[in-house]
Amino acid sequence: MIKIIFSLGLIFAETTQTQAPAVDLLKQNLSENITSVQTRIEGLNKNLTCRTKNDCDVLGLGHKLCGGPETFIVVSKKNPSYNALVHEAKTHRSLRREYQTKYSQGMMGTC
Repeated sequence: MIKIIFSLGLIFAETTQTQAPAVDLLKQNLSENITSVQTRIEGLNKNLTCRTKNDCDVLGLGHKLCGGPETFIVVSKKNPSYNALVHEAKTHRSLRREYQTKYSQGMMGTC
């Protein structure tokens, strides 16, 4: 059986064949790490105070199969957590790229 899944701008077909439990666990752990980083980013990005356009920044999140970010968020450089946000955005991009490298068979990008 094949089912089509739409997730974060990616389209892929997934067969319902049984994978080795160790691979499933690694995939699940990586997916949970991505979700955890996303949650931290959302928690850190509460202060959106910008008095001028120079106070604001746009950070790319994730990684498309064809390159570039999957999505963008607006952040304030005045936010005390700005540096942590930049770091978490880089971590998120790296984890998404790793996930795609390991588990992207059958995926098609939206580019």
